[in-house]
Amino acid sequence: MISDAKKIIFIHIRKNAGSFFYSALGEKNELLNNGVLDSSWHEMKKKRPDYRVIAIIRNPWDRFLSGWRYCRSTRDIPIDQLLKWLPSKKPIKDRLLNPRCPRGIKLSVLKEVGYRTVSPGLSLIKQGKVSRFHGYSHDFRHVTIPQTSFLLDKGKFVADAIVRFECLEEDLRKTFCRYEIDAPLLKEVLAPVNTANVKRDYREEFSPATKALFRDNFIEDVTQLGYSFSAGPGVAPSLNKMPRNLRDLVSSSR
Repeated sequence: MISDAKKIIFIHIRKNAGSFFYSALGEKNELLNNGVLDSSWHEMKKKRPDYRVIAIIRNPWDRFLSGWRYCRSTRDIPIDQLLKWLPSKKPIKDRLLNPRCPRGIKLSVLKEVGYRTVSPGLSLIKQGKVSRFHGYSHDFRHVTIPQTSFLLDKGKFVADAIVRFECLEEDLRKTFCRYEIDAPLLKEVLAPVNTANVKRDYREEFSPATKALFRDNFIEDVTQLGYSFSAGPGVAPSLNKMPRNLRDLVSSSR
């Protein structure tokens, strides 16, 4: 999001409290939502050199489970299968026609577009009679893309301030205060976050095998963001485990 009124750019990493950020500011648009992944990132940022870039990071295992439960095409797929067949930018039909793709993955995708069984849907795809099958653009952003992919440009974090999901109220207040950003609705918006029901501990969902698969797919998030699997949900990342250039950005938010 680009706010010309407040002179900020917000990189909206999905499942990281982006909706709350928009609500607190009282405005929303999708400009540069994908950070450095946006083709116009460098051009738009160059035109706004004095704008502050803000992003929210979250425990990567916790974020993954949130996306897994949220997306209808993934929520019924076991984690081990999902980590081997993550939503892709490629057309869905490529996956559905892949003989190596598990039947459960195919069925879940087909249900999303209105088919309750695999065979009729696949038959129509093979005949070229179905045009609704496009890329997993929504689920790809919510489940597959690592957080660091939104934030790293040639190995450098592009944000001016990093807010920790686990310290959302504290970090947002201090970030807004530091940059003199008016967010009159912040208190009202954050109340549901602070009183939300505690969800199932992500550590209960991962086996040693799926932990290894997760690390293979999200190695940058695991090694760069300072989070520990053993710490559990709600625990802020360790600044000592972060690279210096990220630690300084989080420190500026505190």
